[in-house]
Amino acid sequence: MVESKHISSNFDEDLSDLNNEVARLGALAEGQLGQVISIVQSGDIAELDQLIKRDYELDEIEISLNEKALTMIALRAPLAEDLRHIIVALKVATSLERIGDYAKNIAKRVKLIDEIDVLTDVARVLDMMGRMVQDMIKTVLDAYMERNVGAAMEVWERDIEVDELHTTIFQDVLTRMESKHISVTTGSHLLFIAKNLERIGDYSTGLAEQVYFLVNGEMISDERPKLDTAT
Repeated sequence: MVESKHISSNFDEDLSDLNNEVARLGALAEGQLGQVISIVQSGDIAELDQLIKRDYELDEIEISLNEKALTMIALRAPLAEDLRHIIVALKVATSLERIGDYAKNIAKRVKLIDEIDVLTDVARVLDMMGRMVQDMIKTVLDAYMERNVGAAMEVWERDIEVDELHTTIFQDVLTRMESKHISVTTGSHLLFIAKNLERIGDYSTGLAEQVYFLVNGEMISDERPKLDTAT
């Protein structure tokens, strides 16, 4: 009995460490996204190179987290609910690393826009969309740490709001390209920026589904609300 408690205590400590790594990875991914959103809004591209270079930090945390999780599985041989905690942590970490990649890709696109002043024309909606997905990330990470299914499901249901803003930007940029108010090159970069933000929204709702699975032991059966568009 003493040994059983000892093993359980060790697992709880390892799981706490694992979740702390998830929280650190999440804070960095959210921070990267927030910084690039501010740059899109201000048009000040001076910090873009440093932001792009910092992407390796997310990769290193994810690698460390994966190694810790695999060690836990090998040493503790967790079953049922305990194993679910580890699997979800791994999936959350992968999603957060991808969110960081999208933030880096947005930064690279901003660097390539020659007509940097044009950002002020569409920056308001891009900023709105960016801050929306940033808030979704923060909310769903808090939900993960607190095992709060209700908060996670609120994020899950907001996916359609992100889709609506993406459609608005998509149509606006196409109109500007057709009227030659912006070049095809600049318009293409703006479309990719908006698409990257939309994908971050998708990852956020995916994280919400993982919180649901973590708490309930089954995946949510409803289909994620999506706006039916060709974008």
